[in-house]
Amino acid sequence: MSRFQGKDGMWNAKAGRNDQNVFAYGAMAKILGLDVSQYTDFYFKCVERITNDEIIINRRPGLKRPPLSHDEAMGIMSMKLDKMLYDRLKSNHWVYWGKGSSLGKNFFEKLLGALIEAMAPKIIVRGFSVTVKKPGLSDRNKWWKGKVDKNTAHFAVRLNPAQTYAIKKHYGKKYHKEEIKFYAFYKDLVLKKNPRNNQDHSTRNQMWVMAIMAKDFRYAKKLKPWISFEAYFGAEHDFTIAIKKKYGVK
Repeated sequence: MSRFQGKDGMWNAKAGRNDQNVFAYGAMAKILGLDVSQYTDFYFKCVERITNDEIIINRRPGLKRPPLSHDEAMGIMSMKLDKMLYDRLKSNHWVYWGKGSSLGKNFFEKLLGALIEAMAPKIIVRGFSVTVKKPGLSDRNKWWKGKVDKNTAHFAVRLNPAQTYAIKKHYGKKYHKEEIKFYAFYKDLVLKKNPRNNQDHSTRNQMWVMAIMAKDFRYAKKLKPWISFEAYFGAEHDFTIAIKKKYGVK
């Protein structure tokens, strides 16, 4: 077992710690041909509920917060740990944590509500002092910490069309032309990011996984993932060594 794996067999970004992104890392490990033998059992220990109208999967067994992230959901789908999950996820309107609902006619109304909630300034009153904090999306965990209502939550745990396109390609399912367009737009945005910019390493790594799922292998190589992998995981990590070997990079 690698020193970058925990006692439970899960992969971590750094040695000696138990990360909360083990499914995202597991997807990378599987693509790179590394050990993921304990992931299926671990996954089912994380499952609380999976029905056609509600999905609750924890990041780790018993770890209810923070909720599952987009990267973790994509990791689970990439690894195909649960043969029933594709149909359940689709039935739940691609909402991977909680009860899903159709965007339907109220899509723009809900989107506007979410933007207002997320961008609204915060007013803090202390005695005779009033402080107004500037609006922004700096706290991406607002929705589950109870700081905003259901409009934001409606989008926070829903996979976007670029992600659903990659999943459908990965599972050999039919997809919509709108999903292809969104995927093309999304991957162009990521490619324009500087692979040597510290803030973009994780995004490029996850985009690489999505591209592999979408069978977009030329684009996956174009991302130069060996750069972002080394910057994010370090030169000695099994992932960095494996991805350089995969693409013939020294």
